[in-house]
Amino acid sequence: MTPMAKTSPWAVLVTETARSCLMADPAWNGDGFSAEPERGWRAYTGLMTALLSRTPAALAEFLPDCAGAHLWFEKILMQNRAIGFDAHDYLYQSWAYEAHDVGTTTGFNGDTTAALASIEARTLVLAPPLDLFNPAQAARDAAAKIPGARFVEIPSVQGHQAATSTKPEDAAFLNRVIGEFLAKI
Repeated sequence: MTPMAKTSPWAVLVTETARSCLMADPAWNGDGFSAEPERGWRAYTGLMTALLSRTPAALAEFLPDCAGAHLWFEKILMQNRAIGFDAHDYLYQSWAYEAHDVGTTTGFNGDTTAALASIEARTLVLAPPLDLFNPAQAARDAAAKIPGARFVEIPSVQGHQAATSTKPEDAAFLNRVIGEFLAKI
């Protein structure tokens, strides 16, 4: 529900760094991966799953010490591998993500502000205050440019993960706010 009207330079640097983690692996041959990028995968996971999608406060809720952090990191590596992470898929997703700009919609000639100002639908924009991947300011800016849009801050220290079911209270908040919004349509 957090519309990123246009991928920010910050987010571009995040995705570029994540790609660099993967492509620094010896399995990268310049055109693709000749094998699973083991070292690149570890670096990517550390960046994207541990550091950018969570906050220090969120991790402190369940990581009591350094040994716990190492165990959790290994668990996350295994979970992500089990769901079928594909490095090539991430590369293409990240390039598509970087190209996102509602201003490129037909008729707006790259004018993101005009594209947002043309939205006539009732709009709800939600974002957590500590999202290190898609900073909340991008959501605030988009909401400010959409006529009549309502911005709601997700009261969570979970960062990017606040928009998931990681914490039941975050999911309950989202369900309540979105439900109230939809009930008024």
